[in-house]
Parts: sequence; structure tokens; C-alpha cells
Amino acid sequence: MLPAPLLRAGSHGGQAVSVPMAEPVVPLSPPAMEITPLAEMERQLILAALEQTGQDVPRAASLLEINASTIYRKLQAWRGPKRAAD
Repeated sequence: MLPAPLLRAGSHGGQAVSVPMAEPVVPLSPPAMEITPLAEMERQLILAALEQTGQDVPRAASLLEINASTIYRKLQAWRGPKRAAD
């Protein structure tokens, strides 16, 4: 792994040192991972932030660097439409 000038200036009486070249390293592909839909990852992250902050939406939004209204809107959508009282 030494540059050629260093190999030639070795301590062998000024003679060049023969060093076998290493085989090129072939990068391995990353291990296959399960792909989770972005909407599900978003839901998991928002719920985790809410749990970590004791359900403090403005604080969770700040940690996630999003607007608190986004979290309120997402929570409402995940709960589904409100039903009229029977």
C-alpha cells in the first residue's frame, strides 16, 4: 500500500523492493432490508415523539422539526372521521 517512490527507497541497498499487488476489494452489497412505507415510518416517528414528550404535541413537533398542526392533522386522520351521536 506504499507509493512507488517509497518502495524504491527501501533499505535493501538502494534496490527496488518487489511487493505483490493486492487484489481489488469488491464492495459487498448492503444486506437486504425490509422496506417500510413512508407513511408508516412517519406514523411510527410521530407516535414515538409523542410518547417521549408525554403527549406534548408542540414539543414533539419541535423535536421532529415539523409544525404542531401537522401532528394534530395526522392524529385526526389516523383516528378516522368522527361519528355523529346516535
